[in-house]
Amino acid sequence: MLYDHKKIIASGIFIFGLALLVYFFHSLTPPKGDFKDVPQIFFIEKGASFNEIADKLHEAGLIRSTLGFKVMAILRGG
Repeated sequence: MLYDHKKIIASGIFIFGLALLVYFFHSLTPPKGDFKDVPQIFFIEKGASFNEIADKLHEAGLIRSTLGFKVMAILRGG
């Protein structure tokens, strides 16, 4: 059976896009742990860049993904 190359390419792009969406929404979910009931103190040093803050939040386990955090900050106007 001969497949149309355009359909194969379109299917590949769709699957890739779907995988990106799944990854993005997964990165927005809270990390594992019971942080909801326990207040977390996180210090930001004066002059710290946005990337440094995102990295430190990730290292502290307060966000799941630095990329997801950065994208959401841009989408929300931060």
